Amino acid sequence: MPDATLMNLDNLKISRDLLLQFFLVFSRFEYALKNSGFVQAGQSRKNETAPSAEPNWNAFARSIANLFTKGHNTDLNQACEYFLINPPMRQVLINGNVMWDTTEPDLSLGETERLLLLVRRVRNNLFHGGKFSNEAFEDIDRQERLLKGSLLVLKECLRVSTQVNSAFDSAII
Repeated sequence: MPDATLMNLDNLKISRDLLLQFFLVFSRFEYALKNSGFVQAGQSRKNETAPSAEPNWNAFARSIANLFTKGHNTDLNQACEYFLINPPMRQVLINGNVMWDTTEPDLSLGETERLLLLVRRVRNNLFHGGKFSNEAFEDIDRQERLLKGSLLVLKECLRVSTQVNSAFDSAII
């Protein structure tokens, strides 16, 4: 395995600080969800004694749906509208080929659930390698807007949920 200091990170197209901030905030947020009761069992795999503990984003979104207000903050309002009108794509496998899908979240979900699903899409695209091709970075401004918008949405979630905010603040990393 290569030494991390030897990896070429000089050619990043997006600010290293923004990427690090997003990764750390998202990770701490998932920790906070699980440690404040928004947790569910994941799928068990062979030879595992218990299912994995996964954050229950949908239960959390429903719990704050009446509290999450984008209108009090212009930047947050713009970020939410951008997410809902121009949702991040997701990678899908069609006939053995990895492709981008533009399907919007189910409109029967509440707006807060849809927003948090789209924030998770941004995370998945980064964590699972979807944003490491030239094709994915044709519009760098869009990628930065999605990252910054995700941070604004998560910040609002922390503002309205003292329980999750307390767990978030207690995270060591």
